[in-house]
Amino acid sequence: MGVLPPFLHKAVLRIGRRQAMIAASVFSGVFALSLALAPNPVVIAGLWILCGVAWAVLMPIEQSVITEAAPEQVGGAMGIYTAAGLVGAAIGAFAAGLLYEFSSWQAACLIAGAIILSGAILGPWAIRRLGVQNIPTEQPATIPNS
Repeated sequence: MGVLPPFLHKAVLRIGRRQAMIAASVFSGVFALSLALAPNPVVIAGLWILCGVAWAVLMPIEQSVITEAAPEQVGGAMGIYTAAGLVGAAIGAFAAGLLYEFSSWQAACLIAGAIILSGAILGPWAIRRLGVQNIPTEQPATIPNS
């Protein structure tokens, strides 16, 4: 997730944010669903790596959309984005723990995968609703004066 975003950004510029978000959400969801059927730790490790690749597409898109949608309040908007992610992770971990305790780890994987797959619909809808460009304009990197 730290190395791939600059390289994957080229694909986002080519196909657009909405299409990249759909693809990455589908791949991430499929990887999560596949965890329910993973036969051994090596396959689980491979699925987590592939999921990280999908997140390396999704997270920069989310962050750039937020900065474009709230240019006068970037700090506050990013704070809300980060808090929402942390709350979602806590709720997800709690819910997965309950599912594991009262059902099975396969059920937890299947439900998590289905929720992740919903990002293929909700993410592009949110981008459209916020009114930001689907294909961002490439801007040269600048270093602010100190």
